[in-house]
Amino acid sequence: MKTIAVLVLQLSVAATLFAQAPAGKDIKSTNFIDLIGKNFDAFNFDQRTYSIEVNAEWRAERGWTVEATDGSFEMSLDTVRTIKTIWLHPVNGKFRHGDYSTNTTRKQIREKHGKPTTQGDNVKAFVTKDAVSWDRYDSDPIAIHFEYAGKDLKLRMITLMTLKDAP
Repeated sequence: MKTIAVLVLQLSVAATLFAQAPAGKDIKSTNFIDLIGKNFDAFNFDQRTYSIEVNAEWRAERGWTVEATDGSFEMSLDTVRTIKTIWLHPVNGKFRHGDYSTNTTRKQIREKHGKPTTQGDNVKAFVTKDAVSWDRYDSDPIAIHFEYAGKDLKLRMITLMTLKDAP
């Protein structure tokens, strides 16, 4: 009987501690540009909003991959968990960074940001292998890469990275 009472007390204490534990910040409400080049663990993000795993051994790059539970972003962390690259994906046609959507065109991006630092047209996409166009804007220490698809060159993905990691 004493063992059951101790177990109930331990469970009660654990439940109280768990209930009082702060949830952390919602990673999706963060300005992603502020994260590039910083240590992921320093931000105390709510662990319910993402998953994190060690990169598979077959990958050339060692480190960690972070993915949003809603599919809105992926992050690449190095071995000491510094955020190197963030890929932003649309959810319901909207991106979590800026006021961009899948209806935003290359022309609109250029009207907003000016002439890109570098660009590519009709290039084979790294993952999907389909033809895309892209613009990259460099502002030390960060590069913002906009990827467009389709004949209307509409925004498909936004990539944020440190300049030293930019291709």
